[in-house]
Amino acid sequence: MRALFAESERLAGGDTALCLYGESGSGKDALARAIHRASPRCQGPFVSVDCATVPTAKLEQELLGRAADASPAAGSALALARGGTLLLDRVAELPMHTQLRLAEALAQASEPAAGQPALSVRTIALNVRPLALERDRGKFRPELYARLAVAELALPPLRDRRDDIPLLAQHLLTRFEEGRAIALTAEAVELLSLHDWPGNVRELRNVIERFLHAVRRGEPGARRCATLALGGALPSFERRPPSAEPGPFEPGASYRDERARFEGDFERRYVSWLLDRHDGNVSAAARGAEMDRKYLDKLARKHGLKEGR
Repeated sequence: MRALFAESERLAGGDTALCLYGESGSGKDALARAIHRASPRCQGPFVSVDCATVPTAKLEQELLGRAADASPAAGSALALARGGTLLLDRVAELPMHTQLRLAEALAQASEPAAGQPALSVRTIALNVRPLALERDRGKFRPELYARLAVAELALPPLRDRRDDIPLLAQHLLTRFEEGRAIALTAEAVELLSLHDWPGNVRELRNVIERFLHAVRRGEPGARRCATLALGGALPSFERRPPSAEPGPFEPGASYRDERARFEGDFERRYVSWLLDRHDGNVSAAARGAEMDRKYLDKLARKHGLKEGR
């Protein structure tokens, strides 16, 4: 991460088109905004387009407008980003014909025809997988790849940098007034570090925010917040009763087995709490937790929580 931050700072000082890769929730958007704030374009606009959520029929119009030629029309995202940064989230979801028109617009912006004003825009593209893979699969146009991926950075998932978990959790707590009076216990750090965080930093943030929401509402049961043993200066904070704790460590069991047991306990308690909170509606629960619905459904079935829901 130190190397990533150093390279990000170096790239922020230039104007290179940049592509950031990483799993959902790993912090691509946050890093892109930090790069913009540290760049010479920081006083310019930061325009974001999520290529996966805008309806296909409206995507090209929102991105480039209805100009007859390759140039972006007034009011389009590319035109609005003039002098600043255009963020293209989930850029591989762009239809092929829109990819071609965007490549042409970026080419024209970098080399405007005689008598036309230059369109000074820096692009930062975000995607889960490297665009080179999408290009090689025939899903991404080479000409657009050449325009967007001049420099590339990969963000590692949270499970590959577990030492960051307690630091991030404590930072997320201190973003809220009531969280500043709460310190992570050694038990909380252990439980947090055992989880693989498929939703990465976003999932960790959601868990912390749900915990603090429970603290605000004064709900002792909800304060467990999926076995997060957070303790601190709040006088009304209640620790989980011993019966709610996972069982003692098994003599002779391997680290892998014990870790799997703790993770399983976390999954079962969290999924049960999440489904109860949304009256058993898996789709609503997945949206509330920013999880993939199929993954949540898989966890519910795994722990026998699907029946009757």
